[in-house]
Amino acid sequence: MQIGIVLVSILFLIYIFFILLLIYGWYRIRPFTKSNSLDQPFLSVVIPFRNEAKNISALLNDLFNQSLDKINFEIILVNDHSDDESVKIINQFKNKFAFLLIHSNTPSKGKKQALSNGIRASKGELILSLDADTRIESDLLSLIINYYSKYKSDMIICPVFFNKNRGFLNSVFSLEFASLLASGAGALGLGQPIMCNGACLAFKRELYLSYGNRLDIISGDDMFLMLHLKKEHKRIHYLKNAHVYALTDAPSDLKSFISQRTRWVSKDKAYRDAGVIETAIIVFLLNTVLAILFVSAIFGFFSFGLFLSLFGLKSIADLGILWPFLNYYGRRHYIWYFIPTQLLYIFYVPLIAIWGNIAKFEWKNK
Repeated sequence: MQIGIVLVSILFLIYIFFILLLIYGWYRIRPFTKSNSLDQPFLSVVIPFRNEAKNISALLNDLFNQSLDKINFEIILVNDHSDDESVKIINQFKNKFAFLLIHSNTPSKGKKQALSNGIRASKGELILSLDADTRIESDLLSLIINYYSKYKSDMIICPVFFNKNRGFLNSVFSLEFASLLASGAGALGLGQPIMCNGACLAFKRELYLSYGNRLDIISGDDMFLMLHLKKEHKRIHYLKNAHVYALTDAPSDLKSFISQRTRWVSKDKAYRDAGVIETAIIVFLLNTVLAILFVSAIFGFFSFGLFLSLFGLKSIADLGILWPFLNYYGRRHYIWYFIPTQLLYIFYVPLIAIWGNIAKFEWKNK
């Protein structure tokens, strides 16, 4: 019993130290303000899509309304075997602005192959990958190009938030996802990138072409590229600006959420980066311990008061990184769902970690 208490205490100390480092990393990242005196290299926006008829027009309107001059960027849409009205809707925008529409001509389906086809057809020095179901602000492209011109980044990581829809589950999913974004930003501020999202991610074209992607794994091209660049000591930056982000819908229900997280976790076996592995182990162990202590307290094998003390300690630490992140991006209202999300988190993390390593899944019928 004494040894168990000592081990749990050490685990909590490690976790709190880890969170303190993330908080320090977040504040190390300086907010970026656009400068009009910098050069504007050509940007290629690459958007793979499959059956996005209900979303694609909104994103194309956002791209049409960008503040960046249209001579400084191109849009490449890659059709990944859509069988809905996506292509018909896209063609209706030809009278607004020019773009390149590529139809996948290979029998294999998949976002990775579609993205690769689009990048190979592009001519930009910098690539911005966007998901077809995202929304962006009008200054996004100009801010990314401006940042790239100033810092010559090899990869620029931008946050992707869930839309502010009503409902308890949507708010919980949004807060949980924001906690991942905050942790990833904090780690990047320490020079140790552990997370990115290809739904809004910029990188040098030449580096992508020299590396390629992992076509043997359904998803994860963003993470594998980032970790490759990290291994090669390339410049990976977080663009910290309150207007730089993409919006997408949260999973529609609990089943979709679990499926999404299972897909993410299933790639963990392929990661070889020490920072990613260590983070996953720390988070998994601490939440597993809390879940066990909670169940033990319910059945009288452990002090419920002690569990609440440990749970409160973890929550205060998590709030330390989450609150400044939410506050910066104007999403303070999600904090009302902090406690229920924390309670669900201690069970969800170990269960998804285990399930993601043993379950099989499909993604858009691929």
